[in-house]
Amino acid sequence: MTHMMKRGMISEVPKTDNRIHLQDAEIIFGGQNNTQNSIKQAIMRYGAVSVQLCPTNNLYHYTDEVTQPKHFVSVVGWDDSIPAEKFQTDENKTPSKPGGWIFKNSEGLEIGANGYNYISYYDKSLLADDYYAIVPQSAAVAYIFENDIDYHVNYQTDLAGLVGFDGNYTYYSNEFTSKYDEEIGAVGTYFNESGIDYSFDVYLNNQKVHTQNGTSEFAGFRTIVLDKYVPVKTGDNFTVVFKNNAVPYQAFSRQHYVPGMSLVSKDNNTWMDMAKIDKTVCLKVYTVEK
Repeated sequence: MTHMMKRGMISEVPKTDNRIHLQDAEIIFGGQNNTQNSIKQAIMRYGAVSVQLCPTNNLYHYTDEVTQPKHFVSVVGWDDSIPAEKFQTDENKTPSKPGGWIFKNSEGLEIGANGYNYISYYDKSLLADDYYAIVPQSAAVAYIFENDIDYHVNYQTDLAGLVGFDGNYTYYSNEFTSKYDEEIGAVGTYFNESGIDYSFDVYLNNQKVHTQNGTSEFAGFRTIVLDKYVPVKTGDNFTVVFKNNAVPYQAFSRQHYVPGMSLVSKDNNTWMDMAKIDKTVCLKVYTVEK
């Protein structure tokens, strides 16, 4: 079977002063029984999936040994029928089975077939651990641009992004001070798998004003739109307390964390300040203009 999505074709980014706000991203972890099918489903839904690999000079890529990935590409389709022999290396190594991904490269139209190449499903650099990252990673990412709400301010403490999940805690919170008269419209956080039941409370000047719950659709980052926007005034203090199966956190950053701003708890009763261990939780709050 050959499948290629039109949304994965080369297109120019419009020149505009408007910034692009990524609302959601599905993370597909490597080495799972359903990894291959999950990537296919993500291509069908979103049009492209970002992966890392170790590039070669061949139209048909195959690496026979586990190798540090060095290059990001966008997987835009697949072909289950490509013979394994097509991927034969200069050392006469071939994958054990047929089939491979169609990916769009970023090195110009002269590379591969007008900028597109193939890589075997069984390439051993594909979704291998990236040891140049802050923490070793083995994942593909599908970026989702379905939420088109024009948020005004992104209140956040995790400027460097996700490092991992701490299963020792299930509650986490961030406290912010409003800069404008506006409304809280959404919160953003990470999930380590799909089907996770979550809930969160919004406090305004120490008074609970909103409660919401749901279930994660996928592993990755999710912007959760509030059922009812919460008005805030300039100088108001607001806090979001989130319950998850584990706490997504940032570490190993050069940021200077504010004491008492980012907290975690096992029971929603006793709280620990993440600034004391040079970490912060990944929990954003988005506001909209009135």
